[in-house]
Amino acid sequence: MIFSLADFLLTGPFILIITISGLLTLISRGVQFRALSIAASIIKQSWRRTISSNVSLPPLGALAMAMSTTIGIGNMVGPIVAIGYGGPGTLIGFILGTILGSATTFTEVVLSIIYRKIRPDGSLSGGPMEYLREELGAFWAWIYAFFGFLLLVAWSSSQSNTLALLLQPYNISPTIAGLALAGAVLFILMRGVALIGKLSEVLVPIMFAIYSCTTLWIVIQNSEKLPDIFRLIWNSFFSPNMVVGAASGIGMSQVIRWGFARAVQTNEIGTGTGTFPHSITTASPKAQASLATIAIYTNGFLCVLSGLVILVTDAWKAPGAIFDISMFSKILTEYYGPWGNILLTACAFMFAFGTILGNCYNGSQCFLYVTENRWIKLYYAVTALSVFWGAIAKVSVVWSIADYFVIPVAVPHIIGLLIIALRRPSIFKLDINPVQMLKGK
Repeated sequence: MIFSLADFLLTGPFILIITISGLLTLISRGVQFRALSIAASIIKQSWRRTISSNVSLPPLGALAMAMSTTIGIGNMVGPIVAIGYGGPGTLIGFILGTILGSATTFTEVVLSIIYRKIRPDGSLSGGPMEYLREELGAFWAWIYAFFGFLLLVAWSSSQSNTLALLLQPYNISPTIAGLALAGAVLFILMRGVALIGKLSEVLVPIMFAIYSCTTLWIVIQNSEKLPDIFRLIWNSFFSPNMVVGAASGIGMSQVIRWGFARAVQTNEIGTGTGTFPHSITTASPKAQASLATIAIYTNGFLCVLSGLVILVTDAWKAPGAIFDISMFSKILTEYYGPWGNILLTACAFMFAFGTILGNCYNGSQCFLYVTENRWIKLYYAVTALSVFWGAIAKVSVVWSIADYFVIPVAVPHIIGLLIIALRRPSIFKLDINPVQMLKGK
């Protein structure tokens, strides 16, 4: 019921999110492209910087933590589910989501740093709540924080769900996996943002390198099929009813619903959730926003790679194909033998654990806003319970619930973002030297 009703309710909101992302691209004159040279300069200058504070992060530390929330199990499962229910054309949704969503991310991050506040304990309070409150009113900000907290809890549950599923072949029960994961998350949360940032700086490059090399090799092995696959993707998007295979007979609404929905989910387009680590960085607003676009591009790259693997291996055409993580497991076993499941489990563990940590930190900022900086230990307990519940719950329930919580967060937020962008067009002017921006000037 939850799963099937989502098809009817969620298509329109996801189209709205992508449309407004396109408008932000036009208003900003393609800021996501203009910002790339600045991001490259900053990365060169700050690659080896370390975290020196428990309440703030250096630019790359913030980027790594933000990437850890976007790069996750969704990069594996999202394209598989999208192709299964919407056909190969849904990969165009991922590409559009990446290109347009990066403009939205730039806008969010600039505003989150400009409007951030200092709490009584000296920590920084940033994120969408601050600029929504200042520009649109306290109620708008409170609604975002309340539903944002619920969304991030749901996202953490979905990550633990897939990880527990992958550990079952190793005779690790979902209950044991859930308890271990919840305990580890609780321990790290109690240690503070600095530890999360340090872990993200280590995990993100490793998991990106392992997963991209693993999937890219499979695509290269089937490179002769790529011209036909690209034609299939294009034709499937504009003529979905002509598609053969497991996704035959689908309509344009399904292509849009699954392509855009999964693109929004994996890139966190319009949700503003990726702004929290960026808002406590030591760099200036436009410097960090330029870096933030990198997180969206790398995430989109991994999603397209995952989708291409499913298509070039013809796994999506197999009779009785099950469009979940098990499909990816079969492909990796075919190409890498016994090492296939080991690679998949290693990638999934790093993806899931990194994403859970990032989501937990982001959710804590929403929770603190709603409770006026109180009861943080209660939040830690709720988060640990949600991670445990996700490990033992049914897959369809966990992932469908996450779709519903995106809407009350992303739709009001991205509408507000458009209003603010129209009021403050100067935020898109990249007229500051990268060195000055890196120093927070």
